[in-house]
Amino acid sequence: MSKILPALARLAAAAAAVCAVGGTAHAQTSTTTSTTASMNITQPLQLTKVTDLVFGTIMRPTSGSGNVIIDAQSGNRNVTGNASGVTGGSAATPTRAAFTVSGEAGMNITVTVPGSMTMTRGGADPITVSLNSTMGGGQLSGPTGGTGTAAFGVGGQLAISDSTPPGAYTGTFNVTVAYN
Repeated sequence: MSKILPALARLAAAAAAVCAVGGTAHAQTSTTTSTTASMNITQPLQLTKVTDLVFGTIMRPTSGSGNVIIDAQSGNRNVTGNASGVTGGSAATPTRAAFTVSGEAGMNITVTVPGSMTMTRGGADPITVSLNSTMGGGQLSGPTGGTGTAAFGVGGQLAISDSTPPGAYTGTFNVTVAYN
């Protein structure tokens, strides 16, 4: 037994030396995989103005003030306070601003309308108009893969007083529609 132990020790040492000289264990330094690229092309959005926001003809109050409101949903005008609306003849018919948008059916959109805008009489005498929309966003309706549409309105409210100068007031505002 005394001769077997030293022989086993020499054999183990020789085996370890052969393993050490015969090859070194290497870590894997690279790997490869593949991936797929894809995309979906949609139709561009088309925003169309159908009608402008028209407050119509308003009679200035003889005293105090009044408000003129165009409902964004119905387009109806409501005049409150000491102001009054004029109808018939050459008076412009009050109406909401109306828009249609078309694009990829089923896609979600966001509608952005400013909170207010300013109308002036030839660049002077500003009147602030508060704006509101019937749509802040939604989905374009239509057949899958086809053209989808949506419609919305913009109304507003303004105040006039007995010191508001008479004349024709105009102003512009931007409406933006985007996919989201």
